[in-house]
Amino acid sequence: PPVFKTDLVKLTRVLLPLAVVPTLCAAAFAQPSPPTQQALPRFGRQIVLPAQASGPGSSAVDRDSSPSIQATRISESEAPTIDGDLSDPAWAKAGVIDRFYQIEPNNGAPPTDRTVVRVMYDKDNLYLGFYAYDSDPENVVATLKQRDGGTYRDDNFRILLDPGRTKRNAYNFEISVLGAYTDALIQNNSDFFQDWNTIWYHAGKPVKDGWVAEMAIPFRSLSYDASSQTWGFDIMRGLQHKNERVRWA
Repeated sequence: PPVFKTDLVKLTRVLLPLAVVPTLCAAAFAQPSPPTQQALPRFGRQIVLPAQASGPGSSAVDRDSSPSIQATRISESEAPTIDGDLSDPAWAKAGVIDRFYQIEPNNGAPPTDRTVVRVMYDKDNLYLGFYAYDSDPENVVATLKQRDGGTYRDDNFRILLDPGRTKRNAYNFEISVLGAYTDALIQNNSDFFQDWNTIWYHAGKPVKDGWVAEMAIPFRSLSYDASSQTWGFDIMRGLQHKNERVRWA
């Protein structure tokens, strides 16, 4: 697989009040229960996106503004079913990211199509919902379904999580249109270890105006300091049929 050069110095922040989640070592993965609807108590904290986001028609994004997203906390009973369908009611509560800029072909320019990412979490999982709007949906590249099979060959989403805000190490999660997926570790801002596999849940599917995807990443599948409420975070989208890549931070 290719070596991804990732500028983790530019990772921005996702704000997660995680003190209620126990510190667990990434090397000691227990099999978590799949995210499903459960009748458990509702948690009361509510967090919001701090700034107005704009769509693809806006001017070039200020890449030095260090955007941040505050993920919404939901109860476990509200957990979405990870099936590539964003109609679960909890997604309406999630923090929203919809301001991206191009990396390629026109570095810093607005994207040609709109991207919306929703972020929320409960006691056990971090949830991400992706809506990849596309003005040319018939040409979205969707060929892969397997794990670690080269999601970059299809239209795809990629997220980076840096719980320790190291700006050099991160967890890498990728998904493409038909649900192909990759998980890997990035170390020292350059080395890409695709042999690392962990437990997480994912689904993707085409829709009439693009494609959608969902992820649920169990906190027990990551190593982090439970006292830290701020994580490094970035999102990238690949539009293979347009030779375009966009990112958030």
